[in-house]
Amino acid sequence: MKQDLSSLIGAIGNIPTDERLSDSALTSLSKIFATLYQLVVNEDLEAEYCNRRQYRDKIEELYRIGRQRYEKKDCTGKSRILPVLYDIAYRLPLSDSRKLEQCETAAFRLIKSYLQENDKQEWQTEHGILKCIENAYRHTMEDDRECEEYTYFKHRIAAWISEWNAVGSWTGVSEREALSRLEILVQNSETLLDDTYDAEIAKIHEYYYRKAEKSGSTEDIYTLALLYETTVEITGLKERRSKRKRLAETAENKLSETAVGSDEWWYSLSVLIKERSLQLSEEIQDTVIARTA
Repeated sequence: MKQDLSSLIGAIGNIPTDERLSDSALTSLSKIFATLYQLVVNEDLEAEYCNRRQYRDKIEELYRIGRQRYEKKDCTGKSRILPVLYDIAYRLPLSDSRKLEQCETAAFRLIKSYLQENDKQEWQTEHGILKCIENAYRHTMEDDRECEEYTYFKHRIAAWISEWNAVGSWTGVSEREALSRLEILVQNSETLLDDTYDAEIAKIHEYYYRKAEKSGSTEDIYTLALLYETTVEITGLKERRSKRKRLAETAENKLSETAVGSDEWWYSLSVLIKERSLQLSEEIQDTVIARTA
């Protein structure tokens, strides 16, 4: 049964926003509240879906929790939570300059520490570092990116593309790692405005979307969420609305099968609320266009 946006919002109403949240729940909730904030502001829907202040306060609280948690983590933990803090800071109205400065200071310190290590850690840590580099340089001109950190970033994504072009896939790479690579490549294009690999990005997305379509899902709900997010973000993606809808339908099925409050439940809920919000915005915009045609 298709759940409407109000019922989905109601699902999180009694869940406390505090230190008991897992890192995955913190990530998903920050996306949920940012989506709802943007919806009620952009479409003037505060009467229907709560006022903007309520969502902003929730986002602020999640940043506070994440910041405290960040200070207690090792390099691996920091690499995973800092991109979330960056995301929260950028999603706040007009971007929060103080929070962005905090994130930038932490990012350069973390990146430098990581690059100085002789023994690079597992891919999740590296991907977190690469996301930090993307965020740290997103407002820097190309000529000002000539540094060790950015050179490392460019080298790594070029290596991924080289691997892909060699055989048309990433051999020996899990779906989760592959979709995380795609997420970084998409942000390189959309955030850093580098269109070098746009053709490959389209092919990679199509490969994993068709793979998920054929099997009925991805290897796990986290991977499904990554595939959904890249579907939303890629500029000029063919059949975007229908692809989003099919992925969201899979997420809705997963939501009914998982325990409330579990990481899988949060990932599913985040996808569904994003999709329902996008659909509502598109319906409003289509109506406005039809009236003025």
